[in-house]
Amino acid sequence: MNSERVLVFENIDEFFGNVAKLLGRARQLCDKLRDNVVEHAIIGKYREPPSSIKLAAIDTAFPMYPLELVSLAVSVIGYASIVVENDVVVEKYTGYKVIAGLGKLDQDIVAAYAREIERHIAEKLVSSGFNGIIIFDGEVVPIACRHSKVPESWARVCRLTERLLDYKNVLVGIVKRSFSFTLSRKLGLKMPDKAIMSLVLRRGEYAIVEKFANDRCLVVYYKPLKGLQQAIKVEVCGGVDQYRVSEIIGLLISSAASTGLPWYVDFVDGLAKRETQLLDLISSRLLRTAVEVETEQLVEPTNPQKT
Repeated sequence: MNSERVLVFENIDEFFGNVAKLLGRARQLCDKLRDNVVEHAIIGKYREPPSSIKLAAIDTAFPMYPLELVSLAVSVIGYASIVVENDVVVEKYTGYKVIAGLGKLDQDIVAAYAREIERHIAEKLVSSGFNGIIIFDGEVVPIACRHSKVPESWARVCRLTERLLDYKNVLVGIVKRSFSFTLSRKLGLKMPDKAIMSLVLRRGEYAIVEKFANDRCLVVYYKPLKGLQQAIKVEVCGGVDQYRVSEIIGLLISSAASTGLPWYVDFVDGLAKRETQLLDLISSRLLRTAVEVETEQLVEPTNPQKT
């Protein structure tokens, strides 16, 4: 944990007093901030995308906590993908995987399996001849794959991601929860890059902030024309130039739902989450199975206070 980014307050009045100062200072910085950001980022205006763009959206979902029992822990990964042509869903694919651990089930392992499923779906699409844009709900290149030493649980995900980057398809990742400080460090500020770009960008604008993955990917922030006023972070991979980036941002902006996110990202997110409701069914069936063999104590919650 970075202690510089964690503040502890004695009471609620102290908290709100400091927050008021922080927000006020951000407002004062706003005008100067744009000039400073221009020195480190390329700011542009979106372009109307071609009407014939074909895209696929892919997402997975899993419960925040697994079902933790005396003898094992269980979770469900729901997955979904859709193909969209002319703003209409023409293909839909959903399903789920049950994942169990004997004892503890680390959520990082569940997350790695979820990302692996997404990349398998993307690879199947490409292998079937799909040549459109592939959009992930999340990073194109997972954070774990950018470390010099990749954790063992993420090794397969990283290999699959590398393979995807070698294809000709443009890959886009919609990063909803972003806490990067790359631009912040360059500007000497202590606020996330997303907060900076939310202050700086005007609706319909985007900013290319950095390149990564051997210059095959770009980090871009954009502010939608409607919905929330916060900037949205995306990763764009596939050797695209600024003109192509402006078209891709135009595609995302033109298909924004009330959240500000593209409607197909919200749609595929809902499909994937629906699959995770199976966890309640698994719990009741496990209990019935254990009762039949007189070992119900093994499928009781390991922490009764959480029931």
